[in-house]
Amino acid sequence: MTVLAYRPGDVLRRTDWLGLDHDAIADTEGGVIRQVFGRGVVRERLAEFDAEGAARVVELRDRRFDHAETLSRAQAAIGAPDYNLFTDNCQHFASWCATGERNSHQVQGALSAATIAAGIAAVARLATPAGLAVTAGAALAYLARNAIAARLGAASATSEVVTE
Repeated sequence: MTVLAYRPGDVLRRTDWLGLDHDAIADTEGGVIRQVFGRGVVRERLAEFDAEGAARVVELRDRRFDHAETLSRAQAAIGAPDYNLFTDNCQHFASWCATGERNSHQVQGALSAATIAAGIAAVARLATPAGLAVTAGAALAYLARNAIAARLGAASATSEVVTE
């Protein structure tokens, strides 16, 4: 296991076995502050956030706050009950702490894929003979699978730079 070099106020990211990213703000003394479904904003040990030891530091290009202010914003939010997968998840929280804006590259990617899939499905329905309609769900599944494969094989084109 590699030892993660970070400092309080860093944005930390781990990727789970499904390929989904989870973000947190590095706290003092080996802890993190993050937003968790059903628990809101909590402080926990780094080992609870990243049991596999695979977390990495993410430098947000649009970072507005220094490390001390980022950590202060995270600490002030502890106990907040909010969580919404699409508008207020762990990435939205970490982004807000560092930039003042609630962003999630995964939600943005999913919405883009859904929009493309809906467009493809609409065109395909018009272009196929009767009985061969392509559903939006099938098109979305195809695009999502390819987007995940591309994401695993290439660097993210979002507003962040991952450092290891």
